[in-house]
Amino acid sequence: MIDRRAFLGALAGGLLAAPLAAEAQPAGKVAKIGYLTGSSVGPLDAFRQALGEHGYIEGPNIVIEIRSAEGRVERLSTLATELAHLNVDVFLVTVNRVAVVVREVAPKTPIVMTGAEEPLRLGLVKSLARPGGSITGIAIVAGPEIYGKNLELLKAVLPGRARIAALFNTTSSVNALWLKATEEAAGKLGVRLVPTGVRSPADFEQAFALMKQAEAAGFVVLGEPLFFGPNSRLVNDLALRSGVDWPPCGPFELA
Repeated sequence: MIDRRAFLGALAGGLLAAPLAAEAQPAGKVAKIGYLTGSSVGPLDAFRQALGEHGYIEGPNIVIEIRSAEGRVERLSTLATELAHLNVDVFLVTVNRVAVVVREVAPKTPIVMTGAEEPLRLGLVKSLARPGGSITGIAIVAGPEIYGKNLELLKAVLPGRARIAALFNTTSSVNALWLKATEEAAGKLGVRLVPTGVRSPADFEQAFALMKQAEAAGFVVLGEPLFFGPNSRLVNDLALRSGVDWPPCGPFELA
């Protein structure tokens, strides 16, 4: 079975080749890719390999400028501006929040997303088949069934009608959609859901205290850069300390 990250990397590499080719780089010019993520930087081997298959080799004719917010989403605008000042030819970004920031900073520069969450419902593209504008990439269209599966997994191992918390970012429009989907799934499964919102890592400890106060025996995490990178370890540590169980799965892994 192909590794998920390798697959996404290869696919993103192929998608990036199109805007680079469209720019019609002059002979001898080294193209620049600006890679921006809200979490930590994962392996880019498959991505580099896919670019190589399209004739783009790092060093001779392409440069990849990498920036990571390491879970501190407030840094995204500064990092995007930094990359824009380097005159990158195309941006490679991870999720919606990053794409929105980049589009505000560099509206005319092509953007390729590796994990566009509900891009049509949130107005990032005109359609999935023909996105239009400057944004393209790989869409993640999650539905209640995905969150229902997470809740179902927890429900199977938790006693009786145990309460289950949903950890989400109150500032994320994507999380607002996915919280609604989770609530719908909880209703169908007969799960007593405890929505637990945070705005920053400073809120995490209080969030787990609220989970314990509400007698939640487990929790699910809604995918969002705030919970990725170093912050994922903080979530893991607090979960272990509080004794609140959770399934290491979902639309996004926390690793």
